[in-house]
Amino acid sequence: MPITVLNAPDVGNPYGCFIDGNFYRAGCDYQHYYATMIGRLTRSNSHRFALEIGGGFGGMAYFLVRDNPDLTYIDMDLPENMALAAFFLLSGCPDKKIALYGEVDLATDDLSQYDAVILPNFAIEEIKDNAIDLCFNSYSLSEMPMATVTNYLAHFNRISSKFIYHINHTTVGSTKADEFAIDYEKFELISRAPAIWGKACNPLMDEYEFLYKAKNLSF
Repeated sequence: MPITVLNAPDVGNPYGCFIDGNFYRAGCDYQHYYATMIGRLTRSNSHRFALEIGGGFGGMAYFLVRDNPDLTYIDMDLPENMALAAFFLLSGCPDKKIALYGEVDLATDDLSQYDAVILPNFAIEEIKDNAIDLCFNSYSLSEMPMATVTNYLAHFNRISSKFIYHINHTTVGSTKADEFAIDYEKFELISRAPAIWGKACNPLMDEYEFLYKAKNLSF
């Protein structure tokens, strides 16, 4: 795979580095990696849905919607981050169909007609049971109070039909990733591995990738 797959739109005055004359935004490596993993895990003959809590400015989302035309990405975040993601994705993906909060009705609209949907975090309550192929979070759930994490995980358990995939702290932070309230009657842990992206900066890094699979799903 050529390094040029990490190219992303120069939107928002990003910082990064130049390699062979091409500019690469800081963080594009791990954002592309997780977008690739989500794309591979949800690969299907039918339309797919991936939901992320805390998508930030949309770095991972860009690669996910760019490389998976048969997938709808749903970003749920705080209002400030929603604005950033909307600006970045609408500017960087002019050929994609992106819906913002108030432009879709989660109860009646067919979200498969959109490449991305950007919604406030509380809208997760309106997502139907088992409507999402994969629920994702990176580096933010473990920074939240246990009650908040438990609420989000209750919805992940409810709305995900195949996978829960997250990267979070295991020893520091408000809530430890090993203590997340996964529904083990529905899901099973199939991978717990170090997320080594920050190891060069912090040799004592404690971030791990957790992948849970629905028990009724066979490969």
